[in-house]
Amino acid sequence: MDKITPDTYKKMNEEFIEEGTPLRLNIPTQEEIDKWQANKVDFHTRTVEPVDMVAEMWKEHNRVKEDQEEQERLRLKLQSKNRL
Repeated sequence: MDKITPDTYKKMNEEFIEEGTPLRLNIPTQEEIDKWQANKVDFHTRTVEPVDMVAEMWKEHNRVKEDQEEQERLRLKLQSKNRL
């Protein structure tokens, strides 16, 4: 692999201009490039557990439905008491 230098970014910008690509890169210093390449953090490791959002939505849906059914039962019970 070729060493990445600020010239690499300059050449890429020149190619973008020649090709008409509307993109320009900020040109980092060699120190910034070296620091970035020295970073050995694995960005693919999970930092949080995945959440099954569909399952969470169904839980909420069922909870709301149960609450509505309970409210309906209470309403019917109250109506029957009022009839007496």
